[in-house]
Amino acid sequence: TLSIADYIYVVAEGRIQGEGTPEQLKAHASPFVKQFLTGSVEGPVEYQFSHQAYLDNEVRP
Repeated sequence: TLSIADYIYVVAEGRIQGEGTPEQLKAHASPFVKQFLTGSVEGPVEYQFSHQAYLDNEVRP
């Protein structure tokens, strides 16, 4: 969680997309930072998972 850090850098595509305290990052406008904080699969960083990983985690008898 963010509460264990005093200062955070969010890095994507080889660049620092955001930085600051947890409170500053929560208010950050960057879509990269928002995707990181929410854990969303939708956003500027493409989320990839294999078909088998999806089946292993989502399909249960």
